[in-house]
Formats: sequence, structure tokens, C-alpha cells
Amino acid sequence: RQNNAGASAATNYGVREAGDGLIILFDDDILPSTNCISQHVAFHDSHPNSILSGSADSDPARAITDVQKYKLFMEESWIQVRSDTIELLKVEFRNFIITTANMSLPREIFIALGGFNTKLRDGYDVDFGFRALKAGHNLYFDRSIKTIHNDQISLRYYAARQRAYTESKKIIFSTFPELQSQFDQEISLAPS
Repeated sequence: RQNNAGASAATNYGVREAGDGLIILFDDDILPSTNCISQHVAFHDSHPNSILSGSADSDPARAITDVQKYKLFMEESWIQVRSDTIELLKVEFRNFIITTANMSLPREIFIALGGFNTKLRDGYDVDFGFRALKAGHNLYFDRSIKTIHNDQISLRYYAARQRAYTESKKIIFSTFPELQSQFDQEISLAPS
């Protein structure tokens, strides 16, 4: 138990206290599919010393308000842009996809990378993934490893998350300045 210091600090604490082996992370509003955990374990049996993210999709049946429908629309648009995420994908800087909402990795990798950046309230998964790639770790994204993101957001919450994410991006890009121009270029090349 510790005082509330955000999700990144809570995860760091939990992983430090856990025994050695495979760590599987889900956010508190994530519902894993029935075979999600066994898929993570099977992946690491064939890809030891790697980091894996699965999908964290919103449930269309739960999108009732306009802001929930908008968020779902944005998620579906992103999936269409990233059509390469249908199958197992080796993640690189050019096709960066990672989420801690549905993620697994050996505990020793998490510890060696120093865990999540506790200065970030959002985007700490992006920061972690960039550091992992720079350290030479293999990252993968597998859309078939599914979870449902039970995120019943309000407009106020969505706006606050977007502001937090923007602030996190500033911190991330100050840490990785070489990624700012690459990010800007990829955004300008995205289909509209």
C-alpha cells in the first residue's frame, strides 16, 4: 500500500514487490478476454525477453453519449490508419504501438529500464516503449490478444485526459528530441 501517486507509481511499486517471472499488466478499467492471459504466456514461451502489447478496444455497445461515440470513432479511425496491426507486428520507431492497458514482459526488463516515469500522468507507456527500443529490447503488438476497455468517459474527463496527454508529450519529446520531427512527419502523412 502507498499514497496515491498515479498509475505509473502504483505499477512500479507492484512490480518491485512481485516475484521474478512474467509480468502481465492491465489497467483498472480493462476486461481481458477469456484466453488473454494464456496468449501472453504462450507468446513469451516463443519470444523470451520481449515486450508485448495487445489491444484495448472500447465496447461499441457501451458507447451511449456523444463523447463516447466520438472516442469510439477515433479509435476505429486509428485502427484503419494502422492496418498493419491486424497480425503480430514487431514494433519499431516508424510504427510505434504500445499500451500498458494490455501488456506483458519479464520483470527483469521492467526493473532494468527503471519502470515507468512517475513524472507522467499519461503517456508513460509511450515513454517506456521508447526507452525499451533505445535499449535494444524487442517490442511486439498483437491485435488478436484482446481486452475490452470499459472506459465510460464524460466530456470533462476526456478533455482532462487530452490535456494530460499533451503535457506528457512535451516531457517525452524533451527526453527524446529526435522523435519530435519524426512524430510531426508521421502525423502530416496520415490520411485524412
